[in-house]
Amino acid sequence: MRFPGKPTSSRTDTDAVSTTPPRRRARSVTAGITLAVAVLGLSAMGATTASAAPAKAPAVLADLDIGLPALQVPPSSRFIPPLVRGDREFNGHGPDVTVNARLLAFSQSIDVSLFMNAVETRSDWTTASGSRSYRIYTAPPGMCIQSVNIGTFDSLQYRDTDHAVDVFSGQDPFSFVGRYEAVGDTSGDDAGVSTGVTIFTRPFTAHLVSC
Repeated sequence: MRFPGKPTSSRTDTDAVSTTPPRRRARSVTAGITLAVAVLGLSAMGATTASAAPAKAPAVLADLDIGLPALQVPPSSRFIPPLVRGDREFNGHGPDVTVNARLLAFSQSIDVSLFMNAVETRSDWTTASGSRSYRIYTAPPGMCIQSVNIGTFDSLQYRDTDHAVDVFSGQDPFSFVGRYEAVGDTSGDDAGVSTGVTIFTRPFTAHLVSC
């Protein structure tokens, strides 16, 4: 039944329960969305920062001074140059002997190079002559040889007069050669068979740097 003068309400029970004005509800939703975006943004930023952390630099090896002891070169027997002229016999005619010794310091290794020339003093001028290198040191990985603290050249010259092993000190007191043991003439075959030389080095130091 209608009562005159009182309008009929069209609101439902649901509308009656809500007490928050529409504008305030919209602001609450917007604030929630903003907070969620901010949290996600911080999480992403943290992940990016963690992945962008710089890698540790590789360790740099310190300089090294390596002491090399006295060595026999070659390590066994003698360096025997080949026959290059005449027969194999000096027959008591010398020979005139020249020996050159060089210390070769490369970036990764150290070699000793030996040259020997032995020449008969009369016809048929039998000659033994040649050279050979021997490795005496190899640098460890990541290190390079910068210098050695000793003279790198020595030379010996003499005329052989017997069948014995001829022993001489290094000719330069500052070189790496401490002693020569040379053979010229022998009682049997000489050139390419017995004529040869051995050297004994002095101790020295090699300076290594990172490379």
